[in-house]
Amino acid sequence: MQEIKEMELGSNSKLNPYKHSNNLVKLVILIVILAVCISLLVLLNQKDSSIHSFIAGVKNRILDASSISISSIQFEPGMYPVFTPYADGLVCAKADGFKIYNIHGQEEWSESQVLSNPLVKADGRYMAIADIGGKNVYAYRNKNKIWTKSVDGEILNASINEKGYVVLVFKDSSRKSIVKVFDNNGTEILVRYYSNNYAIDAKVSPDCRIIAVGEVNASGFKTTCGVRFIPIGSKEDSGVFEEDSIIGSMDFMDKNLVIALNNKLLSISQDGTKTVLSDFGKSKVTNIDINRGKFIVKVQKANGFLNWSSNIDIINKNGKTIGSFELKDKVINIDARGDIISVNAGDKVVFLNSSGKQISQFSPKKDVKEVKLLRDGSAAGIVYVDSIEIVNIY
Repeated sequence: MQEIKEMELGSNSKLNPYKHSNNLVKLVILIVILAVCISLLVLLNQKDSSIHSFIAGVKNRILDASSISISSIQFEPGMYPVFTPYADGLVCAKADGFKIYNIHGQEEWSESQVLSNPLVKADGRYMAIADIGGKNVYAYRNKNKIWTKSVDGEILNASINEKGYVVLVFKDSSRKSIVKVFDNNGTEILVRYYSNNYAIDAKVSPDCRIIAVGEVNASGFKTTCGVRFIPIGSKEDSGVFEEDSIIGSMDFMDKNLVIALNNKLLSISQDGTKTVLSDFGKSKVTNIDINRGKFIVKVQKANGFLNWSSNIDIINKNGKTIGSFELKDKVINIDARGDIISVNAGDKVVFLNSSGKQISQFSPKKDVKEVKLLRDGSAAGIVYVDSIEIVNIY
């Protein structure tokens, strides 16, 4: 019996080579799986050159479940402030003044001021606050006031570029519009008077050499809209105008001006050369946002009678569509900053990258009025009727 037992043990010991064989098979399978994963990562990276966008896309699976709230700022219902991103935080402007909050919702600076209808424009370290319908405009650099101006008329619009040049559009009792430009020291460097046309918007080029003025002439049977380029220091100017059109928005992209009309999207060079980036045709375009130097976001209502659907196209400065996204909902407003786009549908906010890929979705507890992208687009201010919630996007 003892001999038989030893034989059995010996027989069992001969199974050990199979164990090594199984381990080898497992190792081979693991290597194959790893190779497949690396190949997929390379493939995805080739389809989207932005590794940052890919990482954000992976994180989307987590953020869909719950976005991370950083802070919340409360305000009185009915006292709806104007919110504008500035530096690493945002400006909150109301009728009694304005405050600057950091990304954590902490108040960093405030100033009391009587503002009937505040308009806040910011670019880089510069900010301009104008009182629409009033007379005053205030300019700031790094949160410090650098100058104040008062006009003899009623302010209609204002803008500022990244070098701190401010353009004011206003009217007085004898002229339909007046355009004034101030440099970053508050020195008036240009003024133009309009007796026939209405100036509705104006921008300073990034190099501070050209002023682009959006104009409207409604004196004829058809409304004529367009842009006039005014070189600083010269009395000569040039313009491009379109009949039966309405200006929606405009901004510089490099040296050209991109202007969104009600029926098309144009790129206009400073010598007056016009390029159609997108012809809307009979499409109902509901939203346009020009992300300076990067891309344009166009939203149009998709065909359909029963359910609302929106097609979102991302267009580069040459008119090429570089990304698209379809949202089975009505878009209330959009915002673009860095390489990120926010799409507000009221009961949800979808965040896209510049390729049109969804990177996250925020599900609010109540209806969203608007969304302001902060920093480089990695955070957002979700504006409600009585508060603003700051959340991380990725």
